[in-house]
Amino acid sequence: MKNIFYILFVINILFTQTEYQILSLPHNAFSLSTNNGSHNLNSIYSERFNYDSTYSFSSITYPENITLYNSHIKNISLSILDYGQFENKIDDIVLNIFHAYEISLIYNKHKNINELTKYGLSIGGVYSSIHNYHSAGIFSTMALKRKIKNAEIGMSIENAGLVLKPYTDYKMNLPLQYRLSLLYFVNQIQASYDIIYSKYQNELQHIINLSLPVSSNISLILGYTSNSNTLSI
Repeated sequence: MKNIFYILFVINILFTQTEYQILSLPHNAFSLSTNNGSHNLNSIYSERFNYDSTYSFSSITYPENITLYNSHIKNISLSILDYGQFENKIDDIVLNIFHAYEISLIYNKHKNINELTKYGLSIGGVYSSIHNYHSAGIFSTMALKRKIKNAEIGMSIENAGLVLKPYTDYKMNLPLQYRLSLLYFVNQIQASYDIIYSKYQNELQHIINLSLPVSSNISLILGYTSNSNTLSI
């Protein structure tokens, strides 16, 4: 179990612009390997729009045994970010024990407008619990992409919504961001570039990925992100 000193990081979420980490972190191994980029040829800038199978389950473990679980059935995605169990203690005397976690439930829909253009939409809700603090919100993500010869260009508005119940009287914001993506592919080689603007953090992130085929079922993915620290907790 984690002690109260480590919970300072979690409580920090209550008073910064980094609420609802579950909406920003990669949800499966592929999105983790591409730094949450738009590198998947069949996706619209997020694994949330890319459901080629009826059911899947994945888990990602971060430092301090913080774990993100994700499962989806058709167009429904359920994710749980488990910060773990914490002890509040003084002089080795345990005062109380509590858990911290976040949950998101998302409905996804994508459709071809024509042979060259596709749009995607997701709507969902998020809930967070840290000791005696609780918060909830609703959000949506909208994306559009268009194929141009051996390339694709797209844009998306991600995590737009409302905080229905903040942790405290402190004003909270969802991690709203705007993304512009470029994808170029020739044969089985794919290269992508994303530029993401996070509104409330007022910062830009650049993501570059290159996928090289190793065999018919295996690809080597090389990636770079300008703020790699956001992928660790």
